[in-house]
Amino acid sequence: MTADPVPRRRWPFLLLRATTVVLAALALVQTALAGGFLAGHYDALKMHSMTGMTMGALAVAQAVAAVFLWRAGGPRAVLVGGLALPVLLAGQVLLGMTRVLIVHVPVGALLVAGILRMAAWVWRAPLPSRAVGAPA
Repeated sequence: MTADPVPRRRWPFLLLRATTVVLAALALVQTALAGGFLAGHYDALKMHSMTGMTMGALAVAQAVAAVFLWRAGGPRAVLVGGLALPVLLAGQVLLGMTRVLIVHVPVGALLVAGILRMAAWVWRAPLPSRAVGAPA
């Protein structure tokens, strides 16, 4: 492994790590809430809806972090995924609100897989080294 030729800022990496871990946790909660609703616990639907909207807002913060990470020399795939996620989540919320469940459920499963994959990549990628006296 070689050192970074130009020291990169760490905060985009850290923000991306924070947003991905929270999104991954919320995605897993979503599966439990959906299962609860399907099992007859109808109050779970309201929490499922609120969690989905929270995920959408958090995905916007993740998109901002992805842009900064890309501008700092990060991979383009993270930029594409980071920008696509808020759009996909907005579509997913719309599908759920309009009760298009035949599409909402499988797309939700794919989104959970994608969010977990993104989290795995972000947490495996090494943080750039911190220069002495440099801001995070």
